[in-house]
Parts: sequence; C-alpha cells; structure tokens
Amino acid sequence: MNKPDLIEGETASAKSLGELNGQAQHCKRCDLYKHATQTVFGEGPEQADVVLVGEQPGDREDVVGRPFVGPAGAILNASLIMAGIDRDRCYITNTVKHFKSTQRGKRRLHSKPNAGEIQRCSWWLRSELKLIEPKIIVALGGTAAAHLRGKTFGLPRTAA
Repeated sequence: MNKPDLIEGETASAKSLGELNGQAQHCKRCDLYKHATQTVFGEGPEQADVVLVGEQPGDREDVVGRPFVGPAGAILNASLIMAGIDRDRCYITNTVKHFKSTQRGKRRLHSKPNAGEIQRCSWWLRSELKLIEPKIIVALGGTAAAHLRGKTFGLPRTAA
C-alpha cells in the first residue's frame, strides 16, 4: 500500500526493500514524477554493509529503471574495481528517486533537485537505511553529502 502522505521524519511501514520499492513506484510527493519515466529505487542486498548514495537518477537510469547504469555508473564501477569493492555487495540508491531534467531539443539534461524535492523524497532514503542498517554510508556527491549531514556541503571541482 502506498503511503504518500507520511510526515517529515516518519518512515514507510514496509517490512522489506521489495515492499518499499513497490510503494515508491506510486510516489507523487513532489512533481518530479510527472516528467520522469519511472521511479528509480535503490538496489542491492538488504543486508549490505555498505550503502552508496547518489543525488538522483540520470537519463539512462530513468529509462532503464536502475541506479547508476549510465555514465556515472561506469565511473562508479571503475572506482569500485580500483578500490577492490564488489558492487554486488553494496546497496546503491539515490537521494531523489525521479530524474529531474530540462529538455534541450531531443535531449533531457540533468537539473539539480531543489531543497523541497529532496525533502519530500527523503523519507524513502531514511526508510531504505532503516531496513538495511548499513555499517558504512558513502555519499556520492555534494547533494547526497548535504542531505546525509543535514546541512550545506560543498565539494571541490576537479578536472575530468
């Protein structure tokens, strides 16, 4: 059963990630669902020791319905291999579950979610973390870090 009207700080009543994912597929807590193809929920083992948290799904993730399968996923995969970490042993998710974009011709370009969108989506992430109870949470970028820390957080830019 979908619980779209949970109040801030409350978590979903799901007993498993599968059940929570089912609830998330019907999320309309903010307007991002209107222009996204689908909800992109996290994936990985429910008993994962490590949770990797990104900002939001990208264009490819929105089409495929899985987190970190596009260009950012390729960088993440290479980084995990270099660090000797098995991606299949991590739970991978995002702070926001719908792709926010700006249309430019035929392309959908990434747009950063605003504070209200992040806040409205935050209980999904809290619910995921409550079910998983990971030992380590890794923020993949400034938006995830700021949300997880509860305040503004800047990361230095590096040359690609």
